Amino acid sequence: MHNNIKIVKATLSNQLEAIAALANEIIPQHYGSFLPMQHIRFFIDTYQSVPAMEEQLLQGVVYYLIKDSDNNIAYLGIEHKDTTLILSKIYVLNEYRGRGIGRFLMQFLYQRAAALKVTKIELYVVTENSRAVHFYLKEGFIISETIDKAYKSGTTVKEYRLTKRVGQATNH
Repeated sequence: MHNNIKIVKATLSNQLEAIAALANEIIPQHYGSFLPMQHIRFFIDTYQSVPAMEEQLLQGVVYYLIKDSDNNIAYLGIEHKDTTLILSKIYVLNEYRGRGIGRFLMQFLYQRAAALKVTKIELYVVTENSRAVHFYLKEGFIISETIDKAYKSGTTVKEYRLTKRVGQATNH
């Protein structure tokens, strides 16, 4: 089903530029209905610009560019901390949503978690992002807490911290 999908570890400038371009397309479309545009611009500039991602790479975040044949269709960012794998970013182009790409990327994430021998996967999701919340709950994540995250943009966003136990005794 996903024979043409390639997951490429992003280490080169042109790969980070491709991810930044995806972020500029996907994030405003996805969050524009429930977050102010000035916060979306702040978020992209602060966390998804090429310089920001280069800094994150130095801090241990790993980005993956997802390609369908030659088309850039999604990206993923993860960070390994002790016994936890943090899913920092997962964004899929609108026209590829509903095609199993998210589930495919979660399988990749579970493989990375097994290879790193972590016991937990953790992520944060905006509470108003109901489609994503539903997706993660179907994947077996639980809502561990609700937080109000204040950004330097002046916007406070309500987020869920979602967690999932993983490891040899756990089914994915």
